[in-house]
Order: sequence, then C-alpha cells, then structure tokens
Amino acid sequence: YAYFLYHGQRLKLDAKKRLRAIVEASELGSGFQIAMKDLEIRGAGDILGANQHGVINVVGVSHFMRMLNKAVEDLKAGRVLEGEEETWTVSVELPIPAYIPDLYIPDSKDKINAYQKLSSADTFEYLKEIKSEFVEDYGKLPNEVNNLFKIIELKMLAKKAGLVNLKAEAIPMSKEKEIVLSMSKRVKPANIINMLEYNPRWVISGTKLRINVRDLGTDWFTGLMNSVDSLAKRAKHAGEVNGGQKEGTKVGENEA
Repeated sequence: YAYFLYHGQRLKLDAKKRLRAIVEASELGSGFQIAMKDLEIRGAGDILGANQHGVINVVGVSHFMRMLNKAVEDLKAGRVLEGEEETWTVSVELPIPAYIPDLYIPDSKDKINAYQKLSSADTFEYLKEIKSEFVEDYGKLPNEVNNLFKIIELKMLAKKAGLVNLKAEAIPMSKEKEIVLSMSKRVKPANIINMLEYNPRWVISGTKLRINVRDLGTDWFTGLMNSVDSLAKRAKHAGEVNGGQKEGTKVGENEA
C-alpha cells in the first residue's frame, strides 16, 4: 500500500493532476493510461522528428490523438476536405463577458494552456471534459468562464448550422439591439423554415438573419442558442424543398 499525505493548497497544479491520474487508474493494466496522462502533463514533442516540445503539447495528447485518428479515418474512406472547410471559422461578437479572470487562473502559462485547450474543443463531450477539469483544478467556475463555455457551445452550433458570424448591432434611432446572423452557402431554405417554426420573429435580409434581442425571450442568450440549434437540425420540410415542390421553390426564391 502507498499513502500520499498532502495539503491541497500547497500542491502545484501538475502534482494535483498526477495524483488524480493515479487515483483514476488504480486497476491492473492501467500503466499505459498513467503514462499517457504523464505525457500530457509534462508535454510531448512532434509525432515525427527529434523535437521534444511541439504540437502535441499545444493541443494536448487526447485531442491530438482524436485529430490523428480522424485524419486516418478520412484518408481510409477517401474523404478529402476542401480548403474552405479546413479554414472555415465562426466569429462571435456578443455583449457578454467571456474570458478567464486572473483571480481564477493566476499563472499566465496555465491560462494560455487553458485557452489552447478550449480552442481545440471540437465536440460537446470534449468541452464537458474540459469543464470538469477546470472545476477540479481551479474550483467553481466564475460567471465569465461559464459564459466562455457557452460562447464555445454557440460557435459549435453555428458552425454546424452553416453560419460565419454572429453579432449584436444597435438598431438605428433606437436604444435597442438586434442579433444578426451571417449565413454561408451551406444554409438551406429548409433549415431556415425550421428556425422560423421555432421563432417566427426572425427576419431574412439577403444572406443575413435578424431579430430584436427582446424577441428572443427573457434569457436572450438561451433563446439565441435554441434558434441556432433549430437552424442546425435537419428540417422537417427538407424533403419537400429539395424535392422541388411549389412551396419549397417559393421559399428558395424568397430566400435568394
């Protein structure tokens, strides 16, 4: 038996992570898991070459392995991403404080690593894992960090929906604001119909979708999340629109 006695507030963050790895990997045959966790904690080099500090340390071992496995699967299946898909990003400009305060993560290096990990999140499951790690390592999430996770979730939904920009704009001659969504060519009329069924107050203006903030409900951010989520889902009318029926053609003409 091995007994580890320590004072939680005096341990460095890496030491906490190592102790957690030992506790979580307590079964026989868990040595590989511990080795992988240690590799992520101390950093690793490039997958090819002699460098001992490189891209793996930037994104984390677990995320790097996901990226590598996905790339291998895509190559085996003959899927090749076009340049637009590889560089396609979503920008969010909303009046909501979303950042990591100095009081929450005082060390600048740890804060940069936290931002890097958040920027590499590509699934809701992985984002949930990061949130759990934050709570374990630094304590309860302050409002600013909670908002940061919400913004990342919104960006994931927006990318799935085919949006390129989400921002709040002041309404001329008014003190109110509106949310403006900029659409890419990936957004189909059927998906817009799906969104209008959820909230009919959205207005189509060329390649943009607009709505007054108050029309999103009391919690406008949640209303925006639900609207974008409905835009991302496969519309019930997708078959009708793509099938060339009159109603679908009319929607397509109006949207154009």
